Amino acid sequence: MRIEKRKLLWALCIVPFLKPDCIIGTVASRAWSIMDDMVFVGMALYLLYKIVLNKHKIIGISLLISVFYFAQVISSYANGLPVYLDVNTFLRYTLLVVTASLFLIDGEWSFVKFLYDLFKLIIFLNFISVILFYNKGINKDSYNTPIYFWSTKNHIISITLAALLLGEILHYLVMIPAKKYHRFVVVASLNVFLMKSSTAIIALCSYFLIVLAAKYLDPRNKVFTVKNTLIAGVIIQFLIVVVRIQDLLAPAIEALFHKNASLTGRTGLWDQAFKMIGSKLLLGYGNPLAKGVSGWLTMVNWNAATNTLDPVYYVAHNQFLEIFLNGGLTRVVLLLLVTVISAKQISRIKDKQILGYIAGATFAFLIVAITEVVYPYPPCYLLLLSILWMSKELNKYLDNHDTRGLKNV
Repeated sequence: MRIEKRKLLWALCIVPFLKPDCIIGTVASRAWSIMDDMVFVGMALYLLYKIVLNKHKIIGISLLISVFYFAQVISSYANGLPVYLDVNTFLRYTLLVVTASLFLIDGEWSFVKFLYDLFKLIIFLNFISVILFYNKGINKDSYNTPIYFWSTKNHIISITLAALLLGEILHYLVMIPAKKYHRFVVVASLNVFLMKSSTAIIALCSYFLIVLAAKYLDPRNKVFTVKNTLIAGVIIQFLIVVVRIQDLLAPAIEALFHKNASLTGRTGLWDQAFKMIGSKLLLGYGNPLAKGVSGWLTMVNWNAATNTLDPVYYVAHNQFLEIFLNGGLTRVVLLLLVTVISAKQISRIKDKQILGYIAGATFAFLIVAITEVVYPYPPCYLLLLSILWMSKELNKYLDNHDTRGLKNV
């Protein structure tokens, strides 16, 4: 009974941060917001009890993530924008990462399994919605893009990678049944392919290729390390976003994905972003949502209802450019600190096979970051905190368990 109560607590605290996009604009969305506010107060009281009265420790990187969000408050304030949204986001994400840290320390592998099961459930529900509402979606966003249970086609990949990596590690440690995990891999992969996001498909394939290569070609983890995949991901970012190497691959891009080298207009947005960043390099322009627009960049689109060309606001469709625009160099440096510190800590894991799995997910997330924005999505933070917790506890587990299938090379 104690375990069930504990899982209920985890669900009450974590689920509100995993709001499905399909309910946005509905009565269910308003009800979800009320639940979210109630949970916010409850989590604050819980943290006060655990940290102050019980003197619990937390995973240190969660504090740096909190500072990363507070920097956005400063940026918006410096630009004369209302800071309510940023303060709200700062408080909520601070609660999320700190509370998740406590859950990991208290719940250990049980909490990791809980997250995997939760992510898996969301992906299964999304897969069902894709089958039932194929090419139509449950509803559509402001750009007329179909929204399925969890998200639009491009944003499904973040939670998919998080679930696959956690599942791969748990399967490797023989903590979950192999057949069930393999069935989930098939469903998760079909989910991505049926939603037909080029970004998601490339990222997913990259993940599987590196995991397989690390397992069969690099068992000692000399090539496909977390450090090397980070470096490779940054180089690819530079070659595509700055050098525009994709122009040389235009025929292949057209043949495989039926898109031109502009990547559905993203290169035009990147050019705008580069021009704007130089004007406010240190703190950026603040949060565009505070001004009632979705992003600082614009493209002119044809409005069929009014038969006019209207400007439409866009995000940068690149992780690092978007952070530069909204929070400037200050937030970029903080993100780099989170990345470097996390990578160093993760690299302490002794098991080479697990390091290869993490390297695959790291590279895949960087591929997504070329054309999309990743960091606002809670599954990414929950995954990162789980892996950081494992970096301290996994070596002890491997030393104390004779687990079938492990390869301590």
